[in-house]
Amino acid sequence: MERNVQKNGLVNLLAAAIGFIAVLAVAAYVNSLAGRLSAVFLGLSTLVAFISWFQMRLAENERLEKLEVEELARTRGESTLFATKDSEVFPARRAREQFERFLVPGFAVLLCLLAAGGAWLFWKVTAKTTPPISAESALPALALLAVFSLLLFVLGRFSVTIARLGNERLLRPSASFLLAGAYICFLAALAVAGFKAGFPRADFYVARALCMLLGLMAAELLITLLLEIYRPRLKGRVARPLYDSRFVGLLGQPEGLFTTAAQALDYQFGFKVSETWFFKLLQQSLPALILAQLVILLLSTCVVFIDAGEQGVLERCGRRVADGVLSPGAHFKLPWPVDRVYRYRTDQIQSFSIGFTPDAASDAEPVILWTRPHNNEQNFLVANRETPTLQNDTGDTNDVLKAPPVSLITVSIPVQYQIARVLDWAYNNNEPTNLLADWPPARWCGISPRWT
Repeated sequence: MERNVQKNGLVNLLAAAIGFIAVLAVAAYVNSLAGRLSAVFLGLSTLVAFISWFQMRLAENERLEKLEVEELARTRGESTLFATKDSEVFPARRAREQFERFLVPGFAVLLCLLAAGGAWLFWKVTAKTTPPISAESALPALALLAVFSLLLFVLGRFSVTIARLGNERLLRPSASFLLAGAYICFLAALAVAGFKAGFPRADFYVARALCMLLGLMAAELLITLLLEIYRPRLKGRVARPLYDSRFVGLLGQPEGLFTTAAQALDYQFGFKVSETWFFKLLQQSLPALILAQLVILLLSTCVVFIDAGEQGVLERCGRRVADGVLSPGAHFKLPWPVDRVYRYRTDQIQSFSIGFTPDAASDAEPVILWTRPHNNEQNFLVANRETPTLQNDTGDTNDVLKAPPVSLITVSIPVQYQIARVLDWAYNNNEPTNLLADWPPARWCGISPRWT
C-alpha cells in the first residue's frame, strides 16, 4: 500500500475528529437537535476512520515485512529462513490477521450498538418537548455548518475518488463516512435555514430523518454481521471490511447504485446491458431527470382548484394572507411549502347530534314506533336544587326515603349549521366543530358561546 493512501486515511481521521468537535460545539451553541445528530454521525465517522487508518498501517507493515524477508532470502540464499513458523517469520502478518479476526468484528458490533443507541435515544428526545433553536445564534450557526459541509465534501470526494481509482478497500470506509457526513451537515444547515425562514418545526423533522438514517445503518450492520457468519472463506479472496457500510456508501455516492444495478442486469440477461446506449444515456441523464421531476412536482403545487360549494383560506409561511379567501375555481399560488390552502365546505348544510348516537339501521326504516328506542340515547346527570322525598307504600309518614339530589335528563337534538364567515370559523376558535358540538351543555351551565 502506498504511503500517500495511508496519509489520506490519516487526513480523513483528523477531518472527521475536528468536524465532530466543531459541529458538536455549533449544535450546542444554536440548540439544534439536527446538529447534534450530525455530530453523532461524525463521531461514528471518526471511529471508522481510526480503525481504517490503523488497519492500513498493519497492511503497510505486512507489505514492508514481506519485502524485507524476500530481500534477505535473495541476498543470503538461506533456505532455512523459511523453515520456522510463519508467526515467527511474519509477525506483522500475524498481527494483521488477528486484528481482522477479532477486533474488526468487535468494532462492527460496537458501531452497530452505537448507531442503534443514538437513533433510539434521540428518537425519544424528539418525541418529547423539542427545544427551540436560538434565534440570535441561528445565522452564525448556519454559516458555520455550511462551511463544515463544504470542507468535508471536498475531502470526502477526493478520498472517494482515490479509493475508487486505486481500488483501495481500506480507504473506502472512511471516505464514504466523511462524504456522507458532509451531506448530513448540509441537512443540519437546512434545518437552521428553515427555522430562519419561518418553519420552527424544520429542525424536528430533519432530526427525525437523521434518526431513521442511523437506525437503517444499524440494521444494515447487523445484517452484515449475521451474514458474515455464513460467508464462505475462500483462500486468496479479500473480503470487504465489516465496518464498511454499503448504506453509508450509497448515501455518499448515489451513483454507485447504477454500478450495482448494471451488474445485476448483466447477470440476469447474460450480456452487457450496462454497455447499451440506452443504459448509458439513462446513467448520464438521471440527475437531470430527477431535477426535472422535482421542478414539475413543485410547479404542480402552484395551482389549486377549489370545488363548488367550498371556500379556501390561503396561508403564506404559516400566516394568513390578506384577502386570502379563495372562491370556487382555479387559483395560482406560490409552491409548497411556502403557500398552503385549507378548504371549507361553506355551502353545505352540516349537522351533528347531541344526546344520542345515530343508528344507521334505524334511519333506514321508514317508520319507527315510539315503543322502541330510536337511537342510542345518552343520559345526563343534572343537579337538583331541592332533595326530593318519597314515602313507602305502607303509608307511614315517618318512613320517608330520601332520593339523591340529581335527576336524569335525556336529550335528542339534531343540530344543523352552515359556515357563513369562513375566516372567523378558521381563526377565531381552535377546532370550531368540536366547540360547536360542546356548546349546548356549556350554555346550560351559563357559558355564552363564541362561534360563527
